[in-house]
Amino acid sequence: MKNLKLTLAIAALSLTPFIGNAQEKQAQKEKGEHHEKMMKELNLNKEQSAKLKEIHVKIKQDNKAIKAKMEPLKAEMKKLKAERKEMHEAKMKQIEAVLTPEQFIKFKEMKANKKSHHKGKKQNHK
Repeated sequence: MKNLKLTLAIAALSLTPFIGNAQEKQAQKEKGEHHEKMMKELNLNKEQSAKLKEIHVKIKQDNKAIKAKMEPLKAEMKKLKAERKEMHEAKMKQIEAVLTPEQFIKFKEMKANKKSHHKGKKQNHK
């Protein structure tokens, strides 16, 4: 039984790159089909089609450059969010130390009600 599981796991891992590659090729094919469909629907000539492809290639390159710039910022944001969470937890412990257990329970309930009320307002604005 263990050998069967191990064999299946190895087979799945060895097929992963092929599956990813096939998905990538399918996405490229769909993009090509999208461009062809757009050419026909807009009645583009070859020059217009070529210019649009250039625009798409340029935008794709620009997006890659921006994504590369965002990576270190994502890590920094994750770190800052963790820091903010720690500060919040420390604040809650300080508040809990000041209040009685009953008051702290009521405080948490009030906070939860305020949060759900605020969440409801956000959903109404969408």
